[in-house]
Amino acid sequence: MKFNPKKSLTLNPFKLYALFFRNTKTRWIAIILTLVYIISPIDLMPEAFLLFFGGVDDLILFIMFAIESIKLFLPKGRDNSKNKKQVIDAEDLNSKGR
Repeated sequence: MKFNPKKSLTLNPFKLYALFFRNTKTRWIAIILTLVYIISPIDLMPEAFLLFFGGVDDLILFIMFAIESIKLFLPKGRDNSKNKKQVIDAEDLNSKGR
């Protein structure tokens, strides 16, 4: 996914986060900034004033971080049929041997 400013004027923040996270040049910056924001006491929506809703921004950012980490670090579904051992049924061996 490449950023094209001419394509749309409105930019989805979830897609923008994914773009920074998947880019090898900006991945570590996105990881460090995400963890700093989640841990830091400075928030866009402070918990002291908004009670439950103050943690929503941290929760959303943590979920986005978890999803992108899972997509990045878990292997993609591949067909490893070449590497799978073939299971041979004993009855098949008996019928071929006769």
